[in-house]
Amino acid sequence: MAAAGWIPADPVSLRSSWRIIASTLRRRSYPRAPVSPLFLFGRMQDLAYQQEVAGSPAKRHHVRLWKCPDGWLLPGGRRVDWLAAGTFDRAVGLSLFTLQVTHRIDADTDIERDHIVGTVRDLPGVEVDVIRDFATGYHSRNGGGDTITTDGDLPIIDVRGVRTGVSS
Repeated sequence: MAAAGWIPADPVSLRSSWRIIASTLRRRSYPRAPVSPLFLFGRMQDLAYQQEVAGSPAKRHHVRLWKCPDGWLLPGGRRVDWLAAGTFDRAVGLSLFTLQVTHRIDADTDIERDHIVGTVRDLPGVEVDVIRDFATGYHSRNGGGDTITTDGDLPIIDVRGVRTGVSS
């Protein structure tokens, strides 16, 4: 992820929460700003990365990753080791559902999906396969009340060929 320009997000804590609020109000960069916890497989994401846009903590790309349980298969039977979810924070605003100050998410999640894939696709050892129409395209809302849309395509990023410099 580092080679693709992604920075690990700080864990959510009282300190990091205050820091993201202060950096947003002051319009100052916070490249390791925390991402809110999302849950899959009954647990919070295992990894979270982000990319600020033009040094703004209000606008950023982020991706969360969960390690799949042993033996878990995608619908249709394909085995994957990790699942990821990406979103683009387009602004800071008030959630219509929770009435909390939060990042507003761009509605077109496919643009963010394609951005994430684009950052890693040309790295040595990375292969990308796309399952077209994996899910029915839909229009809905996320937990914060933001509209989301997708075409339902699912990229599978194979990083087994990536050399990490760590011997096994």
